Amino acid sequence: MPVTPVLQPFIDGWATHQRLLLGAIADLGPEQLALRPAPDQMAIWQLASHMAGARSYWFHDVLGEGDPAIRDMFRVAQTTVLGVPLENAGWEDDETQARTAAEIVDASTRPGGWSRNAWSVGRRTTSPPRSPNAAATG
Repeated sequence: MPVTPVLQPFIDGWATHQRLLLGAIADLGPEQLALRPAPDQMAIWQLASHMAGARSYWFHDVLGEGDPAIRDMFRVAQTTVLGVPLENAGWEDDETQARTAAEIVDASTRPGGWSRNAWSVGRRTTSPPRSPNAAATG
């Protein structure tokens, strides 16, 4: 189904943003990915992981689009961040398992993941998105 013309600039911009962001992350080593702007702030790997996981959350849980396996791959067995419930935790919330540049790029570009879903937004009807709690409440 063709993309609504008014959305095309946003979709193109999104694709450009993805390409530039992943290009910047792809060559970073563990020491660079571990850099933090301040001791109490997230490391680069956490910020990039959060971006990939949040996109998957919004497309899958809120808009009802995409592969559930992509959403599930961001789930973690534990969280090291105080106040974050495990059911809401993602890669960035488990500081014992720093993610590599390759993992972040792979997670951001998997077929059925958020990058594919950017195209499906143009196909959406005027129906309101599902509630983020729709899966939990049935």
